Amino acid sequence: MRRGDLDDAAAALQRAIDSGSPSIVAQAAYDLGCLLEEQGDIEPGQVPVPVLVFHGGQDRMVPSGHGAWLAARCPDAELWLRPDDGHVSVLGSCGVAALDWLVSHA
Repeated sequence: MRRGDLDDAAAALQRAIDSGSPSIVAQAAYDLGCLLEEQGDIEPGQVPVPVLVFHGGQDRMVPSGHGAWLAARCPDAELWLRPDDGHVSVLGSCGVAALDWLVSHA
């Protein structure tokens, strides 16, 4: 991946945030995440931007301790642990608030 690709994706995310449309923001954030994933393994301590980690306490696929571990290792992370949510239901309980968080940290 070229640096320009990442810059273009970040600019697209900013335009999406400026549009005020949660669905456009979600798609742009997903696209940026896919580009970052192509980079291979990235150490959490090397993430240069604010990170929101939200995790369901009833998640049967990924223990909530993994979310806490990740948040503790990112330089600028916030952990939202939702004790009553599972792996997918956490998206419904804090998805809109997470998009608001994203906009406030843009």
